[in-house]
Amino acid sequence: MKSSKLRASLLSSSSLTRPSDWYAMLSPEQRVIADKIIEVGCACLLSEQGTGKTIITLAVLQKLMLKKVLIVTPLTSIEVTWSRRLRERWNVHLELEKEDGVNVLGYEFFRNNIKKILKIKWDMVIFDESQGLKDRGSKQSRAARRLRLLVKRRLILSGTPIDDSPIDIARKRVVSGTSVDLGGRRIIK
Repeated sequence: MKSSKLRASLLSSSSLTRPSDWYAMLSPEQRVIADKIIEVGCACLLSEQGTGKTIITLAVLQKLMLKKVLIVTPLTSIEVTWSRRLRERWNVHLELEKEDGVNVLGYEFFRNNIKKILKIKWDMVIFDESQGLKDRGSKQSRAARRLRLLVKRRLILSGTPIDDSPIDIARKRVVSGTSVDLGGRRIIK
């Protein structure tokens, strides 16, 4: 009897149903980055794996409280990296939906459905593992550049080291439309 009351008490506890406060989980350095992304609206967050790009992104989404977000990511990251965490706070759609929430789509779906995607008014678009955007002639890079013209807030994420040249960073910055790096220097107009 006592164990069932304890279990019922634990299940009704608000700490079990309360969504994570991602912003509070950030280190001071990560908080500076999140605040800068919120301030400038468009950014490239290119850093090594395990440095907190996902948690920084979740904190940015939490602070901005946006209604329509598009996350484009490799298929392997849809559930493991994004959907599970996002469901704590938002309606998550794994197919293209016009209703409010976060749409988490794979790159192949993104590039094959760009006409439908362009018809939706997005508050923010996030490209995770964005190394596929460096080839400016690729279908997904062209689709990403088209979307850039319509979406005010854009975030490019990558944990992959530069494998060819610094031009790879410049191409990602073109997709994001970023004109200021996180240090405040003007890079492109």
